[in-house]
Amino acid sequence: MTTLHYIKASDVEQDFCFLEVSRSKNEAPFMDIRISDDRKMSFVTYSGQQEISFSPEEWLEIQEKATSFYRAELENEDSFDNWGTSL
Repeated sequence: MTTLHYIKASDVEQDFCFLEVSRSKNEAPFMDIRISDDRKMSFVTYSGQQEISFSPEEWLEIQEKATSFYRAELENEDSFDNWGTSL
């Protein structure tokens, strides 16, 4: 079983929220999963930290969480965009 921790965060200058990934809720994040303005997903790792390794199961978990987050954020943005046109 993995111990990865995910926190959804936002930046007022970005259209989409991002997902911070850490080893536990008490540790600083080592990666962000972001969605760009042109709706592309990226994995951003923080430099300057000690080496981070993943088991195959953890890497799959990150990918599954990222895909789920990505789909939900796009759906939320599309719903918000369509909300104004339905009034």
